[in-house]
Amino acid sequence: TVLLTTLLDQLNELHKNPDAELYFQTDLIFIPVVNVDSYLIINKNWAGDDWQVARELRKNQHVDNAAENGNRVWIDRNYGFKWNYNPTEGGSNSTCDIDYRGAKAFSETETLGMKHFIEKNTGIVSAMNFHAWGDLWIFPYNYIDDKEDAPLKRTPKFY
Repeated sequence: TVLLTTLLDQLNELHKNPDAELYFQTDLIFIPVVNVDSYLIINKNWAGDDWQVARELRKNQHVDNAAENGNRVWIDRNYGFKWNYNPTEGGSNSTCDIDYRGAKAFSETETLGMKHFIEKNTGIVSAMNFHAWGDLWIFPYNYIDDKEDAPLKRTPKFY
């Protein structure tokens, strides 16, 4: 809520400026939660006996019946751009690892839903991703050492 309150305060200040053309030409879309499974479990266990485990839950809770332990996936690692670009960094191919990226890009309903949403809304030219834990600013392609490799395109392209 602090993030949203701060953003709304900043927008309100921008609106007060009569020369704020950007304010009137910009639409904001908020998607409060993508990994609903983790969100629900974390809230259910807030400050309870299982809090130390629940607060670090990153994987969704989908279970693939073909896998012995289930193929729960860290949603942030399941998007398509350069998925599995570096098999030893940016996510794991092992279902048991906390950063398991999934069987393939967009294999999860959460990331596939975001993909379809962005493709349908072609006016989206930028996105910001906020996490409530970690004190990190995560920017696109932050796993690439050479930023020259990152695409700079206005239209989202999925691989």
